[in-house]
Amino acid sequence: MISSISEANLELRARLVQRDNKIKSLTKEVQLLRTAILTKDDQLKQLEQTVLLQRQQFSHASASLTSLPFECREILISFLQFIDYGRCCNVSKTWNSCCTESEVWFREYYRYWDPESRTKSVTQSLKIAPCRRSGPNNTWKHKCQERAKIETKWDTGRPLVTTLTGHQGTVTCLGMVEVEALTPTQKRSECSMRRMVSGSDDGSLILWTAKIKSKDTTNNNNILYQQHHRQAGTSRRIRAFQGHGGPVWTLHIHGNSLFSGSYDKTVKMWNINTGECLKTLRGHTGWVSSLDMTSTKEDNRLISGSWDATVNIWNPITGILLKTIPPVNNSDAVYCLKIDCANTRHVAIGGRLPDVHVIDIEQQQSLRQSLRIFKGHCKSVNSLHMDRSCEYGRLVTGSSDKTVKVWDDRSTNCVGTFRHGDAVMAVVQEGYKVISGCYDKTIRVFDLRRLSESKQMNSSCEVRKLAVHSDAVFSLMIDYENNSITSGSADHTIKTISF
Repeated sequence: MISSISEANLELRARLVQRDNKIKSLTKEVQLLRTAILTKDDQLKQLEQTVLLQRQQFSHASASLTSLPFECREILISFLQFIDYGRCCNVSKTWNSCCTESEVWFREYYRYWDPESRTKSVTQSLKIAPCRRSGPNNTWKHKCQERAKIETKWDTGRPLVTTLTGHQGTVTCLGMVEVEALTPTQKRSECSMRRMVSGSDDGSLILWTAKIKSKDTTNNNNILYQQHHRQAGTSRRIRAFQGHGGPVWTLHIHGNSLFSGSYDKTVKMWNINTGECLKTLRGHTGWVSSLDMTSTKEDNRLISGSWDATVNIWNPITGILLKTIPPVNNSDAVYCLKIDCANTRHVAIGGRLPDVHVIDIEQQQSLRQSLRIFKGHCKSVNSLHMDRSCEYGRLVTGSSDKTVKVWDDRSTNCVGTFRHGDAVMAVVQEGYKVISGCYDKTIRVFDLRRLSESKQMNSSCEVRKLAVHSDAVFSLMIDYENNSITSGSADHTIKTISF
C-alpha cells in the first residue's frame, strides 16, 4: 500500500517537472517573439521615415524638372535609352507631363528608328521649326508606340504571308513600281494596293498588284495573324512582258520604264503601263546579270554588268551605248553592281572573283583602276547593296562562302560578318536592317544596332530566320514604309511577308 502511494507521488512529481519545463520553454518563445515584434516595429518606423524622405526628395526633383526650360529637359532626357524614357512616363503625373512633349518623342523617333530620314513624316518635320512640330494628341508619342509594336512583330511575331504564283521557273529578280509612275486613278488606291514586277528564268516578266493588309484589319483578325502560312491578302497578275530569248536575270524600274537584262545578252526597255517593248539594247557578249541607273536630273544613265566581265553605260532614253568599261584588274564575270548614291561616278562591282571593286566610270581608260577594294570573301559575290547615306553600314555583300559581310566604305574594313547555312544569293539593306536570302531556303533578318564593336562575328545580330519557301531564295526586296519583305524563289513563287 505504502509502495503504491510512493510510486504515484514520483509519477506526479515527474509530470510537474515536465510541466514546469514546458512553461519555461513557452515563456522563452514569447519573449523572443516580443523582441522580434519590437525590432520589426522599429524597422518599419525607420522604413517609413526613409520612404517619407525619398518622397520629399522626389517631389523636389519633380518640381525642379518641371521648372527647367524645355531645352534643358530635352538635353537631360536625351541621355536615356528609348525604353527608359518610356518608363519615365509612369513615374508620376509631373514626369508624365514632361515626358509626353511631342518634340522629345520626335527626337527619340528620329534617333532610334529613322536616323537617315527615310520616312516622309520625319523629312517634313525636320524642315519646320521645332516649336511647330508638336501635333495634336502627342502624335509622335503615338508613332513611337506604333513603331515599338512593329518592332516586336519583326522580332517575335508571326507575319502575314501572301503567295503569288504565275512563273514557270525561278524568280530571279524583283522591283517596285514608283508612285510617280502610277496614273491618277492608281494613285488614289495606292494606299491599299502596290505594284511590283518580277523576272524569272522562264524568260518572262510579270507585273503584279498586291493588296496590303491594313493595321485595323490585322488587329481585328488575330486568328488570321497567327496562321503563318495563310493567304493574307488578295493579289492578281496584271500583265506579262514577253520577248527575251532566255532567262531574265535582272531588272530595274525608272518611272514608266522597265529595263530587263537576260541570258540572251540584251537589255530590253518596256513600257510598264502597256507592256510594249520599246527598245532592245545590244552590246554585251555574255549574260546580262545586273542593272542600275543614276537617279539625278543632271545625270541619267543606265549601267549594266555582264558575264563578259564588262560594264556598259547606256542612254536610257535613246538606247545608245555611251561607253564600255573593260575588265579592271583582271576581273572576271560581273554578277552584281550598285551605283553609289552619294557619288554617281562610283560603282561597286561584285562577281565570280571574291573581291568587290569600286571604280570611277568617268576615269580615263588608260588610268582606270579600282578606287577601293574590299577583300574578305573567299568565293564569288552574288549580291551587294551600297548606301552611303546609312549610318549602320555602307556596303553589304552576300557570297557563296555562306556569309554576309558589312563593310566600312571609307576604310574598306569589314565591320560585321553573319554566317548562313549555304550560299547567300540575295541581300538588301534598309536602315539598320539587313535581310538575306540563302540557298538553304531561308530568309534571315539582322539588326545592325546589335553589332558588337569588339566582335565582327556576332550571332546576336540575327533577329529571326524565316522559312516560307520550299527551295532556294534568289531575290529579295524590302518595303520600309509598309514593313514587309518580298522574296522570289526557285520554287517558282513570290512571297510577301508583312509584319
